[in-house]
Order: sequence, then C-alpha cells, then structure tokens
Amino acid sequence: MVSEPTVADATNRIYESLQADNADIDVHIATLKAALTRARLKEAVFDPGQARAE
Repeated sequence: MVSEPTVADATNRIYESLQADNADIDVHIATLKAALTRARLKEAVFDPGQARAE
C-alpha cells in the first residue's frame, strides 16, 4: 500500500519546484490541496526564505 503525501511532504515538493524554476508546480499545488483536505486543514504555512534559489 502506497501512502499519500503529507502536508509537509507536499510543501517540501513545492519548495523544490520553486528552486527548479517552477517545474511541475501545478502538480505539487494539487498534491498539497489534497493533503490539506486529508488533514482537515485550510492552509499551509510557507517560509519565504526557504523558497529562494540558492
């Protein structure tokens, strides 16, 4: 059985996508929305400093 990504997993994938010139960002946002729904949350918290390219 394959587990679904958690909110933290999906958030990390969005950070990775931002560092990769928004590669597959739409897929990662959809994954985050699904993870938020499963966790019964309405929002995710992002760290703007982590989203910057190095």
